[in-house]
Amino acid sequence: MLNATKDTNYYQQLAEKLLNGTISPKEEMVFFDWYNSQQDTPIEIPILFAKSSEALKQRIWQNIKQQQTPKKTPLALLSFLTVKNVAAATIVTILGVTTIYLLKKNPSTKPVATTVNEKPKPILPGGNKATLTLANGEVVALDDANNGQISSQGNVVVVKLKSGLLSYQQVGTSAQMPVAAINVLSTPRGGQYQVELPDGSKVWLNSYSSLKYPTFFSGKERVVELNGEGYFEVAKNKDMPFKVKVNNMEVAVLGTHFNIMAYNNESSINTTLLEGLVKISTPKGGRTIKPGEQAKLATSGTLSVVNAEIEEAMAWKNGFFQFNSADMQTVIRQINRWYDVDIVYNGDVDAHFTGTISRSVEADKVLKKLQLTGAFKYEIRNKQVFITK
Repeated sequence: MLNATKDTNYYQQLAEKLLNGTISPKEEMVFFDWYNSQQDTPIEIPILFAKSSEALKQRIWQNIKQQQTPKKTPLALLSFLTVKNVAAATIVTILGVTTIYLLKKNPSTKPVATTVNEKPKPILPGGNKATLTLANGEVVALDDANNGQISSQGNVVVVKLKSGLLSYQQVGTSAQMPVAAINVLSTPRGGQYQVELPDGSKVWLNSYSSLKYPTFFSGKERVVELNGEGYFEVAKNKDMPFKVKVNNMEVAVLGTHFNIMAYNNESSINTTLLEGLVKISTPKGGRTIKPGEQAKLATSGTLSVVNAEIEEAMAWKNGFFQFNSADMQTVIRQINRWYDVDIVYNGDVDAHFTGTISRSVEADKVLKKLQLTGAFKYEIRNKQVFITK
């Protein structure tokens, strides 16, 4: 993020960009970080004074003219701007000290408070949790296993490193090895894990995902199977392409960095490329994508290529939720997978969310940040979250 301790002229320039619509998302976050750090109390702006988002921007600009040299600003984790039926707009900056509410009703109206049970049991974030299913059917709970050797399969040993990485290490030559054994690494809801495959390729598994792979690669290609979501950093080997099979889709590479999101309850399988080249093959055809592009395979079988939102696709691996105009159902599915919590929701919240929140905080804190938009209310009962309009 840009340095938020620049002089006032810098922030005046950002404000001008905000007013004329040329500000970038990163600059907008820096601007609101600084702006909120200058306030001591929340400012409530009645609809009478700001009948549109443009009028609100103008009011902010007038306030900026009165600001002195900016103070050091804490890093903001979340900035939301949601407009619902042109009735209300809420800009929320977490870790700043200002919340600006644009309300349709009486100026004294306050946001609805969260309704929660008294001292509910906290719903903790996910962490390094996974099971490893060996070729003989034995299942090893990796979060309970000690560091060191997990198993020996032929001339390959499986080692759990102190960092939480699962590593496959060859102790003999390929010629001495029998037929490769098949292992499956699985993460539950609320879990994630990293594995270094026998060829040196690294895979990060998101929650509620699985990866099926051999204990060593042989022949003309390296093939693994993915369910859920995984980020791949593939070791280069021009003589042995690396292939990821996902349902009826195949992703083929030589050496590259890419993310595949293939949850069964999502509307499409998304392959996002960060580095190298990737060829997508389906029963209806194929496409090759370049860095910065995303291939989307719809449930209908239609394959399309769009410009990728790299930060959004990689947010989970970097420890964040990132929403870019995400609807309520999309938000709920991500919370459900990461916090292993059941969410009861009747689908009547008509709102979209944009912002970034840490995945390291309790579920209640995430829900509170989202609720500040005024789009919904929630209640936590044990391991269930009830969401209402």
